[in-house]
Amino acid sequence: MGLKDNVMVFMAAFYALIALASAIDDGASRRMVCHYTTWSQGRSGGASYRVENVPGNLCTHVVYNFIGIDEDTYKLVPLQREIDIVQDGFGRFVDLKKTYPELKTTIAVGGWGHGGAKFSKMAAFRDRRKIFVQSVVNFLEEYGFDGLEIAWLYPGNPERGGNSNDKDNLIYLVEELKRAFQSRGRGWEVTVQVPLDKTRLAIGYDIEDLCDAAHFVHLIGYDMRGWWNNFADVHSPMADRSHDVANFRGINVRDGVQHLLTNRCTPGKMVLGVALFGRTYMLANSQQNSIGSRTTGPGPAGTYTHEAGYLGYCEICRKFLSRSPIAQSPWP
Repeated sequence: MGLKDNVMVFMAAFYALIALASAIDDGASRRMVCHYTTWSQGRSGGASYRVENVPGNLCTHVVYNFIGIDEDTYKLVPLQREIDIVQDGFGRFVDLKKTYPELKTTIAVGGWGHGGAKFSKMAAFRDRRKIFVQSVVNFLEEYGFDGLEIAWLYPGNPERGGNSNDKDNLIYLVEELKRAFQSRGRGWEVTVQVPLDKTRLAIGYDIEDLCDAAHFVHLIGYDMRGWWNNFADVHSPMADRSHDVANFRGINVRDGVQHLLTNRCTPGKMVLGVALFGRTYMLANSQQNSIGSRTTGPGPAGTYTHEAGYLGYCEICRKFLSRSPIAQSPWP
């Protein structure tokens, strides 16, 4: 952590994140699930990260982020046609299995930028879900992926285009996908991204039924805090701290995981998301620079990621190359 020009950066190793790592096991095979973001290849200089850079020897599963849903046809649709189709992003990604034969490749549908309204509209009726499921089957067969990850962020949330029926419709969708996958006999998996924020869980997720329906659930163990809260904090707290009050009590990794366990989610199906990015803040007062200090907004955008309030792992690493000889810590 460092201070300069009223900017606070939280970049401790446990709170600056990149992939999904298996952290809960009841005897099932260990999983290291790594996510690849297609927009990373467009970064300048040494920060460009291409499909061919994915360390398939370190991951058991790799996920391609993202594909979308056509709001009129309810079918899968490429979100970045130039990368996905013209540059053969899908094909090159699946070809990682030629180098790493044991690797499994998955396609993720949705994401934060895609919103929740398209999911909600598609999942609302059985005939629409049937169209979607068939399009997924066709896609997996055409490109050779090994499964689908549902990144619906977040069902039941009206601010994200959701409604009260989403909780049940998500279960129907996952069950119908799973049946279709099993009928093909190719070992395809359906996984679902699930938040650890109990308020989001209550609105959009029937935990026991969802965990029963999905092959695995990928727990979002990050972004539980951020510059949008107007105070400085790590974004993936492991447990409650003394300064956590009111609505922030219990919003942490330990309590979130325990909540799922209490609601009968099978431990062997839970994969904890661990990130390698950091969140930055603009301090209201540079002299008040501890966790919980008041902030006025996001920190400046990074050199490569160009997103205010966010630093990628590559940007954090560069900061460790320049250290203050007095403070013995990197400048932010």
